[in-house]
Amino acid sequence: MRKNWIIGTLLLALIAAVPAVSQNNIRLSGEKIAQLEAHVFKDWHGNEVPVSSFHGKVVIIDFWETWCSPCVNAFPAFQNVLENYDDEVVILAATCGWHNNRNDVMRFKRGNEYNFIYVDGSEMVDLLDIKTIPMKIILDREGRFHSIQRGFYGEEDEYEKLSRVIEQTRP
Repeated sequence: MRKNWIIGTLLLALIAAVPAVSQNNIRLSGEKIAQLEAHVFKDWHGNEVPVSSFHGKVVIIDFWETWCSPCVNAFPAFQNVLENYDDEVVILAATCGWHNNRNDVMRFKRGNEYNFIYVDGSEMVDLLDIKTIPMKIILDREGRFHSIQRGFYGEEDEYEKLSRVIEQTRP
């Protein structure tokens, strides 16, 4: 009987601890959402980029690094979204700061013709405890948190998901 009680107690403790240590599970409390919605990124030239400055547009904050193949493979789909929904969306390419610095990002930017706003996302990565990429956080046209999208499942899928969000949030 005592053995079953100990096993049951340990099992409950393990179940309770799993969400707290899961690297793929981001929990956004109301406080973190408020900080995200009010966040002011810095671009790689030192200019402030307030998330709130894009009112009326869907904001896609893509957390990435240059070495992350799935992250970079998603970029053509992002560019297509920009070209087809130009007045309705902005893409912030937010570098995590794990292995990339300003020089890495600027070299990537010069070698590619994407119309994204490249920002330092390291502060937000720390705040939200992001451990895996690619990860996109989407804000609606009012600047409010809409959703999180993890991973990359192909260019067509990426385009479809983002297009759907843009169209669903139209006034």
